Amino acid sequence: MTVVKEAVVSIEQLKEFIEDENYLVVVDSCVLLDYYRYSSETAKAILSNLEYLTEKLWFPNQVYIEFKRNYELILGPNHNKYKNISNNISSNVKDFENKTNKLIKAYDKYNFPKVNELGDKIKQHLLNIEKDAKQYKEEIKSEMDLMSQLLRSNKMLEYIDSLKDNNQVGSPLSPKRILTIVNEGEKRFILNLPPGYKDMNKSEVVKENIKVEDPLAPYGDLIVWKSLIEKAKQDNVNIIFTTSDSKPDWWELDSSKNILAPREELLAEFEEETEGKVELLMLPMKEFVSNFSIISNTFSLYSEIELSTEELLADKLYESDEDIQQMLIEDATHVHLGNVEDIEDFQVINIALDNIETEIDEERVTITADFRIEAVGYFVEYISRDYSESTEVSVTLKGSYSILIELDVEKKSYSIDKCEITDLRIIDSIVHYPEDYEEIAPWDYCVVCSKRYGDHELYPDERICSSCSQNNDYILCTNCGTFYKHEDYTGDGQYCCGKCKD
Repeated sequence: MTVVKEAVVSIEQLKEFIEDENYLVVVDSCVLLDYYRYSSETAKAILSNLEYLTEKLWFPNQVYIEFKRNYELILGPNHNKYKNISNNISSNVKDFENKTNKLIKAYDKYNFPKVNELGDKIKQHLLNIEKDAKQYKEEIKSEMDLMSQLLRSNKMLEYIDSLKDNNQVGSPLSPKRILTIVNEGEKRFILNLPPGYKDMNKSEVVKENIKVEDPLAPYGDLIVWKSLIEKAKQDNVNIIFTTSDSKPDWWELDSSKNILAPREELLAEFEEETEGKVELLMLPMKEFVSNFSIISNTFSLYSEIELSTEELLADKLYESDEDIQQMLIEDATHVHLGNVEDIEDFQVINIALDNIETEIDEERVTITADFRIEAVGYFVEYISRDYSESTEVSVTLKGSYSILIELDVEKKSYSIDKCEITDLRIIDSIVHYPEDYEEIAPWDYCVVCSKRYGDHELYPDERICSSCSQNNDYILCTNCGTFYKHEDYTGDGQYCCGKCKD
């Protein structure tokens, strides 16, 4: 056997791989840079694992270059990430308050009942949020101090430089060798051959904290890959390679974008180039840290969870498709012609996560994140009192998600106790019209964007699309489905528009 084809490798498999001591560990630059992104607990776990493996570490020169170029760029923002929490929340609260006040004034102009009372309640809730944000900042002061101390001391930089001094970093490649790799890379990328083809449009790198054009930018992963193969051949040594890059130009992924295994092409190439004389084990960063933490008796349940946050969030969101569907129905979100009455065959297609925050205490972990979801389903919508219509619609949703995890530190285990979706909203929708809708008459285009079919009536005799109609500049008549500009609205709160009242 010359390659291990699984990405999720058991402790027993790893112990068997390293049993004869003839191996080197190659760590991608993104793993080293993640030291500056995680909490103090997980950062220590990353460095502890590297220190445990010091005698077995070897880095391609490209890894060293990428680390030195980028660590300061990541260190700065992460040094202040906890300090900015209260300010960021206050800023967002202020933005929301301004938008809400604008809406309340607009509704008050048309004598909507009790709208000012609603505004007062919202204002009080916003004050409570700001108060909680300030209190949170005080509660995490100890973690802020630990993280600040960790980043100031910058032990990772010292450690990497010590490896360089100890000849555990490869020599720079010759211009001739770089040209050979670049020429091969151009052909590989055309055929989507891994690794690195997802970076084919990359054109910049960081030098002295400034982004500059670099024609070698797309080929960093390929240079690392070629370097580790050459090291394996040169020293006749087995290779353990770990990266936190989870793109499909390194890994086989499932429909939820979870890593299944290394790309078959990479395994075949390693075996061919090394003539089957040495072995390769590729590990995602999470598996690498988790497994070696157990082997070195430095396992941390907190780090295990923090390294799994994206996977946990994505998996639970995919499992929450029925909850998302029900929230859309209950909110009666207008998407196409009227108000959503039901959604059939709803399916989440893709999930992107942002602003992931992990709060850890002794007994529980809270993970929060913003998400963007692409989904599709048949939206059954209420058009009028006696008529509804089912239409296939692709939607893009935004919202926030939180997971509460209960810990059992003694047993080194955890369980997910609670999941919650908040602030769910549609930011875009594409209606898949039947064949007779394929050719749109010029007068049926949306009068606002002039790009999409105007599937709503805009008073008095224009059309507006679903996406543009969600702007706060318009009011919907829930009785007849007509949209109005604020200045054209003639309803009184009981009837949605003058046309219905008449």
